[in-house]
Amino acid sequence: MTDTDERDFFRLVTEARNPERLFAIRSNKYCAFYAGHASDGMQILVGRIRAEKILVLLFSKWGVLYDIQRRQLPQFSQPPEKRHLPVNDEEFRRYLRKEFGFKSGLVRVEQFSVSDDECGFWVGPLPWHVNQFLAAPEKHTPEEQAEYRQSIRQFIQRGVCILDWGDDWWVLEADGVEAGWNLPEDPV
Repeated sequence: MTDTDERDFFRLVTEARNPERLFAIRSNKYCAFYAGHASDGMQILVGRIRAEKILVLLFSKWGVLYDIQRRQLPQFSQPPEKRHLPVNDEEFRRYLRKEFGFKSGLVRVEQFSVSDDECGFWVGPLPWHVNQFLAAPEKHTPEEQAEYRQSIRQFIQRGVCILDWGDDWWVLEADGVEAGWNLPEDPV
């Protein structure tokens, strides 16, 4: 890789990591995260831990994280609509409406990271292992470096973001919808 290619690559990475960049997120009950707005217009992200508790992140209208709340969930009376879900989605959303004025919808938030002993909630432009590579590319073989660079370019060209919640991470398309694990060879 030439010096010019190297500079262009890191310029691309720097632009993707712009701290004012907003990332689009939509709810996904199967992944246990919910995106929406409070009755006052503030943006909300909720991560649900089984049927036991939630981590609630409150964002300004401009996408800046300003409050974090942890709450125990009440005992829900309705069974889940699908066996693999821990709660009935409709009843859970009623609870969110009652507690926060929650209305499901697209949110746009700045990169953030919240963690405690039980879980982490993070949104950013690249997966954590890619960030580890970028911190020390010299620790990798030239072949690994080339693979990482190609993957990073694909992430950036597609405009995706990474949402890391609990024990999993998801690629979210520019419209906030979960894209799956595998990126195609060419940007969509």
